[in-house]
Amino acid sequence: MGLGLEFFQFDTCAYPKDERIILYELPKIVEQSYAEAVKCEKAKAYIACTVMVGRALEAVCKDFVPETKTIHHGLKKMNENGFVSEEILEWANELKYLRNHGAHASNIEISDKDSKDALDFLQAILEILYHLRPRFNDIKNRHSK
Repeated sequence: MGLGLEFFQFDTCAYPKDERIILYELPKIVEQSYAEAVKCEKAKAYIACTVMVGRALEAVCKDFVPETKTIHHGLKKMNENGFVSEEILEWANELKYLRNHGAHASNIEISDKDSKDALDFLQAILEILYHLRPRFNDIKNRHSK
């Protein structure tokens, strides 16, 4: 005779809580790049993490401005077209800076704190662009009818 556990449903929550799970839809290349950055962070590959953050940021730029050739150009156009505010542009430019130092041989150190911060800010940018803004637009649309 069993313990009757078949009547209970257990949540599949891992401990400690994984703060890097995205629960909204992203374009495939953005999602892949973000996932790689998370893997790099977990592996303590901090330079690689910042490079993947930059790749994800470039993918975001190409999603919003398909003719984007560089992250700089894409961010500038996203700001001009109203996709990102001045503050988000400043955040993204700092991520671009970290990515450049990670991707190119230089004497500038990429610390674990830099890597974590880069991933935190990328996650915030993704949430604003792909989750919160669409939800806000849904609210506006519902109330404008």
